[in-house]
Amino acid sequence: GGTTPPALAWDADEQGVTYVRLPKDSLFSASLYHHKLGTESETDREAFGQGLSEVAEWELTTSPGGKMTAALVHFGDGAPYQLAFQTEDGWKMVVDEEADIRAGGKWVSEGLLAVSHENAPRGEVRVYRPDGSFKVLIPQSQWAVMEVRPIKGGLLVSRVWGDQQRVEHWNSKGEFVRVVPLPVDGIGLGSMASSGSSSEALITYQSWTHPIRWVSYNADSGKLRTVFEVPPVGNFDDIVLTRTEAVSKDGTRVPLVVLHHKSVTPNAERPPILYASGGFGVVQQPRYLGAKLAWLERGGVYAVANIRGGGEFGEPWHKGGQKTNKQNVFDDFYACAQALQEAGWTNPQKLGIMGGSNGGLLVAASLVQHPQAFEAVVGLVGVYDSLGHERFPNGRYNIPEYGATAVESEFKAVLGYSPLQNVKPGTPYPAVLLETGENDLRVAPWQTRKFGAALQAATTSGEPVLVLTKTNAGHGQGASFSQKVGREALSLSFMAQHLGLPESPITNK
Repeated sequence: GGTTPPALAWDADEQGVTYVRLPKDSLFSASLYHHKLGTESETDREAFGQGLSEVAEWELTTSPGGKMTAALVHFGDGAPYQLAFQTEDGWKMVVDEEADIRAGGKWVSEGLLAVSHENAPRGEVRVYRPDGSFKVLIPQSQWAVMEVRPIKGGLLVSRVWGDQQRVEHWNSKGEFVRVVPLPVDGIGLGSMASSGSSSEALITYQSWTHPIRWVSYNADSGKLRTVFEVPPVGNFDDIVLTRTEAVSKDGTRVPLVVLHHKSVTPNAERPPILYASGGFGVVQQPRYLGAKLAWLERGGVYAVANIRGGGEFGEPWHKGGQKTNKQNVFDDFYACAQALQEAGWTNPQKLGIMGGSNGGLLVAASLVQHPQAFEAVVGLVGVYDSLGHERFPNGRYNIPEYGATAVESEFKAVLGYSPLQNVKPGTPYPAVLLETGENDLRVAPWQTRKFGAALQAATTSGEPVLVLTKTNAGHGQGASFSQKVGREALSLSFMAQHLGLPESPITNK
């Protein structure tokens, strides 16, 4: 059988390893096995996990010095972690889903750090001992917790509230020390690398207008030192950010960021692209605009919505767009499109929407629910047959997020929004570009082809419905630089053609 990269833990004596293993010729029912160095792998014994769940996904972690080993396991994407510890009597599951753990896996002297949402919807930092008992190190506050890392004498905690993110430094007594002095306006945090034995931490971040930067934070002095930064691809000095909100169908206020050239003011003839994702608790955070500078320099607008389904306001924001609540995601997105029009940024004949993977589902569902609201749609490697998705390998891992068709209430919810099942013949659909990868194992390419064919047969607008299959591509994680550039260029060119983006930059007029 196979294994997975993050799931390996050395024994304290370094004479063996525990690892995650899949049954031969199967993509399901992974469990923990133990291998003794110097022996054949065929003799490895199953250590833990048999019969837990066919969609179990594991992470193994060992404390510094190897005294404690733990496993974080969740049963499908979007589900909380459970915790198991290795004891003298073998492995034992000591923390179940009730703890609602969404992040963690690093160690302090007392045990394993974890972010729990049990009775703390925005997350509290706990330390778990091998017997399953815990102590709250940092209680819930207004900003939601994303991750926690140890640093000498304390902890670093990354937090989010809407489109804002920051890193906090706390001491070992659970006392707040300071906010790490990163730029506070519109940054997206990357990774934090630190350990309890060092006062230095490496933090990465980026913003809409600045590429990735690596900085070293000193816990003693509180100062930052730039280690490395990626050179920008152009001059973003004239690009500004406008924050606003949309009011969704149920009254929920949804953050919306509008990026544009400083000389651009709301004008119903502007061509905006509206982007979002809204799923799996993933925070839609600021990411360097890069090639989109060309769009903004020509008077285009780029808007990003922090809709429900993500983690921007903690776990309630995620669950508000999960399973039977999934329609909230599409309502939020449509409300953001309406807000752009009401603010004067655009009109339906100038508005484009774009999304990938779960975001592909978002734009496709929005397309079939509101075909008159958009002029152009780009969907990348999207889930378009939500009813059929779970019949295929990765779809079964997505059931905790999308719901199970075997559950009546969840089936009805999925049927209500599944793009393929809601295409209506005789409808004037806008211009659509759908792209998939021939080797996509996460969302099978047939989903794009079936949905594209259904739109082609149904539309009466005369606008194109294009289906593109990249023969040497998958879901996108392993895409080469040239493949990423090609995808971006194709998407923006399609939008430019159908939304009427001016050819000349503003500065040349």
